[in-house]
Amino acid sequence: MTMLPPHDLDAEEGVLGSLLIDGLAIKQVRDSLKPSDFYHEQTQWLYEACLALYERSEAINQITVAQELARRGRLEPCGGAAYLSHLISICPTSLDIESYAKIVAELSTRRQLINAGAKIAGLGYEGKSNLLTDLDTAMEMVAKVQREAKFQKSHTVDPRSAGESMLAFLDDAQENKIAMSWGFRDIDAVTTGIYPGEYIIVGARPGTGKTQLILQIAHNLANQGKVGLLVSLEMGLRAIQEREIAMGCGIGISELRRRELTEDKWGEIADLAGVISERPLYYLTQDRTSAEVAAEARRLKGNIGLDFLVLDYVQLLRDCRGALSSNLTTHHLISNASKTLKAIAKELEIPVIVASQLNRELEFRENKRPRLSDLKESGSLEEDADVVFLLYREELYNPDTQDKGITELKMAKNRQLGQAKAIKLRWLENKHRYALGEEE
Repeated sequence: MTMLPPHDLDAEEGVLGSLLIDGLAIKQVRDSLKPSDFYHEQTQWLYEACLALYERSEAINQITVAQELARRGRLEPCGGAAYLSHLISICPTSLDIESYAKIVAELSTRRQLINAGAKIAGLGYEGKSNLLTDLDTAMEMVAKVQREAKFQKSHTVDPRSAGESMLAFLDDAQENKIAMSWGFRDIDAVTTGIYPGEYIIVGARPGTGKTQLILQIAHNLANQGKVGLLVSLEMGLRAIQEREIAMGCGIGISELRRRELTEDKWGEIADLAGVISERPLYYLTQDRTSAEVAAEARRLKGNIGLDFLVLDYVQLLRDCRGALSSNLTTHHLISNASKTLKAIAKELEIPVIVASQLNRELEFRENKRPRLSDLKESGSLEEDADVVFLLYREELYNPDTQDKGITELKMAKNRQLGQAKAIKLRWLENKHRYALGEEE
């Protein structure tokens, strides 16, 4: 016996009957209910007619809906005036329209889930492409259903809920449950910490030390017990581990590669491996698109929880490098990737910290200190970001400077706090890392 997809004709007719009784009731459901949520074609057409009348600021009642359906050539296919009278007769009041709409929306989501499941099954049976690609595609299909379901259920926040939310925020703020520490005293001072949902850009020219800073921030957060995903598109896992050994054991990378280490130092590396195995930091080093990074973040969030995502660096994402093989410019490709990363920060309520290259034009200016506008041509990074940090090292341009080993970090943008003066981070050569707050 063939099973019909989930649907409820009574609920669909309840929505439409309510609208024919009280046309203003459409304001209660128009943002959470789409015509495609109705299973039956006739009820879809009727709801479309009601929406069209509302958008033209015309009254919604039995007569106007009949005229709109007739204008579209759909009055008779919908059952004529007799069916409209039937809808009114079975729905004595419009007070329950939201309850009817909720049933229609939830059953629509179940049908979407069934369709996604069928497509996922097709991927499994075909087995034509890479398994990891198919898994990412499957996760994105489910995530799309989830996003649309959230949209269907979203409502304007009423005053009472807003007040309760503020009280909950007050409790979390007083108990310091919201912000995470950067692990650098002065950065914490100007930002008040890292907040969930923030999209943070760290911009610098090559060789300034942004990769090292990004890696150290990831370690600082993980050391606080926060679960993180480190996406490195520039280095493989071995290269990252060389830097981790240098940071954790105070061993130079050249020293490590030449194997010029004492037995004690080899022992320190073994101990560090044990620490890293317990640290809640996950690594993704393969060539990826922004959508694939987002899919992996969703997987971790759903399976084990995820508190932050760090990516080095945005221009190396595969979907940012396809300008020659597409009709889009690099500017548009980076913009699209940036919006995907920003969306994942909001969706998963985690900070997403992304390194970015700056425009090459700054190399030809007399003043080499980067400005916010140096991100201008890098897609919509500047506009999308909630926080922007810019790095500068004087010794890259002036080898005789007295500020050797000093990196300036300027908060050029903070959507909530504004700009701040530059912070000086000191490079500890013997420890192969920037100075932490307590060492400054």
